[in-house]
Order: sequence, then C-alpha cells, then structure tokens
Amino acid sequence: MSSERWQYRDPNGGLTVSIASPVLHLFDGSRQRLWQRERGGALFAKSIGADGWLEVVEASSPHPDDRAGWNWLELSHQRCLDEIRERFARGLHFIGYWHTHPERLPKPSARDIASFHRNLQGGGIALRKLVAVIVGTDRTAAGLCVALISDREPTLSILLPMCDSKRQVRCPDHS
Repeated sequence: MSSERWQYRDPNGGLTVSIASPVLHLFDGSRQRLWQRERGGALFAKSIGADGWLEVVEASSPHPDDRAGWNWLELSHQRCLDEIRERFARGLHFIGYWHTHPERLPKPSARDIASFHRNLQGGGIALRKLVAVIVGTDRTAAGLCVALISDREPTLSILLPMCDSKRQVRCPDHS
C-alpha cells in the first residue's frame, strides 16, 4: 500500500476525492476476509469540497455496537452521531460512510444504494451529497469503490481512480 494518498475523480461533476494515508491504513486493516462480517464507519474531511476538492482525513473505526453479517452492515446510529459531534468539535466535517465488501473489486449493492439514500433523507444530518467508500479485498486503488450520492439523483456516481506511475497505484482495467 502506498504511503501517500489515493485520489478519485467524479467523471460527471469534477469533484476529486482524496483519501489520506491514515485512512487508507485503517481500510487496509479492516479488509474483509472469507466468512468475516462487514465492517465500517464514518468519513470526515477538513472542508466540504466547495472548491471541487475533498480530502478524507479521518475515518472512524468499526465499533462493537454495529450489527453485521457477511454481506450486510448496520452502523450504530448513536455511535455515528457521537463521532460526528466529537469530530465537528475538532473542526472536521462528516461527509459520508465507509464499509467493507467480501469481493475483490467492490460495487454498491441494491441494499447499499437504498441505505445511502435513506441516510441522506432521514439520517438526522442535513447533507445534499454523501461520499460512500466500499473497501474490497484488492489492496490497490481499484479495491476501493468511491461513490457520490446526491439527494437529487436516484443513481450514484462512481468516481474513477486517478493513476500516477510515481505512486505505483495499479488502476483497474476497464476493457
């Protein structure tokens, strides 16, 4: 895993999401192995991306109050609210959620998409957009699915990894 950040760009709207090294490290240590339960948490940034750039600088760790199975996860709502308040007091903004999938190159399931939209519409946090990261088993940039969910669009936008040979980030083959 690279010690630098990984970047993903929205092909539809120009937003670039950068994921800082400590967050990548948490994701790497949380990857789901065969027959393990899904894990996840909340994502935080210093700013909310008004300039077209959003850097995920912190993510909360999996929590024992979460409920999970091999292919589903329900984060503890109270723990998420507590984490959001605590990080906001430190100047960080809640921007979305992350969770694992037991697949190499993850993609959002119908359950994921419904959950993302429910969180936007009634999660107790007023957001127009939400960032969702799904962590697969592949340890490259292709092993993360970074998506942007809008309260105005029924579908989500999958962001594409920005490849840089100096960072030695392997990008997915889209052929």
